[in-house]
Amino acid sequence: MRRLAISTLSIAGLAAGMISLSAPAVMAESTCQKETGGSTSSVAYTGKNSGRSTDGYTCAYQADKGKSSLSPWATKSWTSNTPEGYYRMKDCTDKDSSSISLSPAYAQTDFGSSWTQTATNWDATKTHHWGPGIFWATDDVQSNQWTSSDCNWGDFPTNMFWQTSLTISLDTYDKVDGTPTFTVTVTPDANAPAQGEAGVFIQAGDAPDPTSDQVIAGGTLDNGSVTAKGKPLESGEYTFYAAYGGSGASEDPAVQPYQLTPPQRGWLPGESSSITQTIQRDLSATASGSAVAATSDVNGMEVGRRLPMSVVNQSTEYPKMPQATCETGEVPIHVDGYSPKKNIGHEHVRWSDNGAKLKVKGMKDGSSLSLQLVCRPFAEKPTGLGELRLGTVRADKLKQKKSGPVYAGPGRDEVTVKAKKSSTFGALGRDRLILKAANAAADGGPGADKIKSNTKPKKADGKRSGRALLIGGPGPDTLISGKGPDRINARDGKPNDNVECRGSKTRVLADKGDTVTGNCKNVKRK
Repeated sequence: MRRLAISTLSIAGLAAGMISLSAPAVMAESTCQKETGGSTSSVAYTGKNSGRSTDGYTCAYQADKGKSSLSPWATKSWTSNTPEGYYRMKDCTDKDSSSISLSPAYAQTDFGSSWTQTATNWDATKTHHWGPGIFWATDDVQSNQWTSSDCNWGDFPTNMFWQTSLTISLDTYDKVDGTPTFTVTVTPDANAPAQGEAGVFIQAGDAPDPTSDQVIAGGTLDNGSVTAKGKPLESGEYTFYAAYGGSGASEDPAVQPYQLTPPQRGWLPGESSSITQTIQRDLSATASGSAVAATSDVNGMEVGRRLPMSVVNQSTEYPKMPQATCETGEVPIHVDGYSPKKNIGHEHVRWSDNGAKLKVKGMKDGSSLSLQLVCRPFAEKPTGLGELRLGTVRADKLKQKKSGPVYAGPGRDEVTVKAKKSSTFGALGRDRLILKAANAAADGGPGADKIKSNTKPKKADGKRSGRALLIGGPGPDTLISGKGPDRINARDGKPNDNVECRGSKTRVLADKGDTVTGNCKNVKRK
């Protein structure tokens, strides 16, 4: 792992191609990757130079959903993904009732990590609240940088730096003398725009090294960005990158960088990814209209090295509605909406071929709403990600033998759950979901689904075998209980579901007009 040692870039230093080396080194931006499922990235002080740390710093961030409602007989999931190199430090889930059961799923792969928490509310009458969160880092973080106590709806108390995200674009170059024009943007997360100077360098070796590479442009950031012309260049292929010197390290009295707090805007030094550009001068051209649009390519992108699903998070304040879209080539396989003040159910979610949005009415202005969209790139066959099972866009036949969730995908799927405390979620399509395990849940989602439970009143040893939860969702569903103490939630606002109770201990929530047959213990209609 290469070390980056730069401090605040001065205008004079940029002009001379010199950089002060007084600030401690930190990880390069390419290492502190930003592809973190919409969560906040930061750099934390570890106090050591070993393992995966560099000069006492490691990439770290926390992700949390916050407190949100979970309606009676409902199940929801929330996921946090990381790029390569991040590890789970600590996870927690706050809940306000023992009626909520939890089923986590965690995976560490060569391409990144993923953590999913699924919550199920077994209370037939009351809404309860839950809030999961997780703390990720690329190495062990010093204990005074975060605490594992007082999990407040998934939020960990921390004392971490905000990491800057650097981007560089080569906008144009003059085809007469080869003068390039760059835009550099420095974006700290969750705070004010970065202050200080940024410079553009020509990369001489295999990797950026702002301590020796030639600086050709730069200037003072204005609202987090700067557009600057470089010096004339001869025809040829060049590799450029941007470096940011940081700010806030000159506090009075002086403090170490790890002692800075976000309000002090202790943005740490960093650098962008490299871009390549061929400059082609035309000496016969006139000066008028000589600007040529540049098409730079980012180097070092590894195609195929990614998790088999991506996560998009969007949050708004009512009356604005959150909406999310999958990247090109991906399709939505799971959607959940959340709010601390209102139950967000299937009736509030609008699916599309490439994303989803919420449609909610009757909330107080300023109330928070959030949407999480799980997207899946094209895959030939289903994929396991730790305890999480992922379907494809096709009609899949899935079996879940681990205690964790299943995202079946938009095809006409058949899912059999054989592990306790598991959940299966249908998506767009006519799904067939079968529960063969106790304390498991099946949510059909949109579409005409058939959901069946095979629970029994007692196990072979005479003890109770446990319950199952069957949720129909929008569409004309068929829900068939087992012979154990199952729960069936057929409420979707329309009288188009068929419910069959095969056990005398089955409880049912239904709409007026839904067909309910069999010897049910209790049926509540709305």
